[in-house]
Amino acid sequence: RPVRRKRRPPPWTTLHRQQPARSPLINRGKLFKQAEPLLFSVALNVVSGSPILVAPVTYQTRIEREKWMAAVMQKAAISLKQITPPVEDMGMIAYNLFERVKIFSLFTKHRGFHEEREWRAVYLVERDIERRYVSFIHYHLGRRGPEPKFRLRPTENPLGDPMRLEDVIYKILVGPAYSDPVRLHAVRHMLRLRMPSLDGRIEPSSTPFRPA
Repeated sequence: RPVRRKRRPPPWTTLHRQQPARSPLINRGKLFKQAEPLLFSVALNVVSGSPILVAPVTYQTRIEREKWMAAVMQKAAISLKQITPPVEDMGMIAYNLFERVKIFSLFTKHRGFHEEREWRAVYLVERDIERRYVSFIHYHLGRRGPEPKFRLRPTENPLGDPMRLEDVIYKILVGPAYSDPVRLHAVRHMLRLRMPSLDGRIEPSSTPFRPA
């Protein structure tokens, strides 16, 4: 029987580990419903039609993602052939099909990053009809130059009651690059000065540090 070799992740999967990470982990059991395709935060008192979508990322290869899109297009083509909608409805049908593919692309990532177990919050400006979140659209000046950024301030939630970070942060992991006792002490001291209620939720990361 042939021996199956373990697939090595692409070389770019270690790039995100070059910087020290302090990652607040969201209390998923408290925040997210379990039986919805796109999971919305319960703590944010989400209103129907919210322009912010929250969901876990799905990790797939490029071929798997292309197969998914091909299957969606094929299914849509079969449905159109069976239903034969009027010509004036074709624009809306094409728009909804495009939206479905767009959402899929926003919440999928290459399988080489599967260790991240990432969740994403995506702001869809076209759904913000009342422009309540426009003030959160900002920019960031980094090593790659200016980039657009969406700076969501949960304590100023426009669609519901303000959210307290103490209610949604389950754990704060320090590391993996810098998780020694000195830095753990520094992070704890920082929280004691600014957010004492989170002091007891700090732990060193157990992820092995693998420099690029």
